[in-house]
Amino acid sequence: HGVMQAHSTHLVSVILQILALSLVPFTLFQFFLRGFYAMQDTRTPFIVNAISVAVAVTINAFAFHFFAVQGLAAGNAIAYTFASIALGTQLARAANGFDISRMTASAMRIAVASAVMGLVVWGTTRATQHLVDASSIARQALGLVIPVAVGGVVYVGAAILLRVEELSFLRSLLTRKGAGPDALP
Repeated sequence: HGVMQAHSTHLVSVILQILALSLVPFTLFQFFLRGFYAMQDTRTPFIVNAISVAVAVTINAFAFHFFAVQGLAAGNAIAYTFASIALGTQLARAANGFDISRMTASAMRIAVASAVMGLVVWGTTRATQHLVDASSIARQALGLVIPVAVGGVVYVGAAILLRVEELSFLRSLLTRKGAGPDALP
């Protein structure tokens, strides 16, 4: 607190914007890893991850020279994109394909719910800007907590309205008695 200057804030925001590009590939990478682990195959993820690290290091060595810290964020995004494509391709082969139409429909519903949430968070942030005072940590926290809480509620509501089927799985996990590790499917 109090260390960031205008230049630092701008730099961090640019880096976060670039890193946001890697959120979907990173999530897919984690999802595909679990698929391999469920099939008790740790060798394939290890090999792909090792290659991905080599890709990241290579890209970062050049990108940092030309684009500074922002280049490192871009290298990370590119490496996770490579890793998710490589693992996804291998997992599709190992699992005899994916139900692409079902996955696409689900992803579209989730994307729409996310877009609705994003618009509402943006609007809530704009509407509550008068609450934020740079000199008060409590008011800064309030300016963050309100939009996030509203966004969470709106996302769940939109997902319910759009019948995102993953919610029923989550609900079943949360409502099982003794929600410990033994309760998982």
